[in-house]
Amino acid sequence: MAVTVERKYNGDSGTRFKDWSLQYLVRGTNDSIEAMNEAWTAAPATINTASAPIILNVVKTPYPTVEPVHVDIGAEPACIWLVTVSYSAFEVPTNGKELYEESTTASGSAHITQSYEVVSHQGVYPSDTLKVIGAKLDGSIGGFDIPSSERSINVTRWQTAEPSAAFKDTIDDMTPSVNDSTVVMNGVTYTKRELLFRGLELGPPEKERSPYQVFGTDLYRMTYHFSVKRDESSISVGALTVDKVGWDAMDVLYGRASLLIGGKTFVMPTPIGVQMHRVFRETDFDALGLDGIA
Repeated sequence: MAVTVERKYNGDSGTRFKDWSLQYLVRGTNDSIEAMNEAWTAAPATINTASAPIILNVVKTPYPTVEPVHVDIGAEPACIWLVTVSYSAFEVPTNGKELYEESTTASGSAHITQSYEVVSHQGVYPSDTLKVIGAKLDGSIGGFDIPSSERSINVTRWQTAEPSAAFKDTIDDMTPSVNDSTVVMNGVTYTKRELLFRGLELGPPEKERSPYQVFGTDLYRMTYHFSVKRDESSISVGALTVDKVGWDAMDVLYGRASLLIGGKTFVMPTPIGVQMHRVFRETDFDALGLDGIA
């Protein structure tokens, strides 16, 4: 008697966009392993068709289960098997693949009083060579907080080779830093100092997968973290108008002005100068080793 595999449609179960399972009845063998293999082979590799439109890229896993559900008295082979084939919506890592994910976030800050460089200024201001942030007329230094992120981009890359010690040293040297020239990432252009590299997360090796099985090759998962801050132009600061490049920080010097309001004189702080500071190092993002950066 030939082995037959019949889909048991009332046995389907799952969660939208997550895990799923299909069930099959197998006849013609008393061998549970044979029954399991026959059903798994007959099951589709993915569930993403017009007959199941609510499922998205759900991939067959290599872990079916089998159990006997009936014995035909007098028949040979007598056993009928119920095989459950599972599916999962996990990301399928392949060598060299890069996955780009974006999110908008604002978290954390750092208080700074010194910059790498004063890139421009207008009006009255202390010497540019001091590179002091928040200098005040009374001689004190205020400094200010800079945000650690705005729009975030996480790039996950899989590769067969473990990152070398030299590459890890390069990453350490570049964290944090901004792009020293225009780069194109995943088709999007970022001009100088608009892209902040915040670090690299290196995961343990995991096995390379196909839609059908798990291969033996170890893949190293690397997740790069970036944040974006676009250039701004024609920013009004009191009577001054300034432009700001990407992650540069704007520092405003305030003087005092006497204002007559309601017949009374008030002494009010007023902007008299603006400095733009480069607060992150500039580096060549080609050294990151991402295919998606040009």
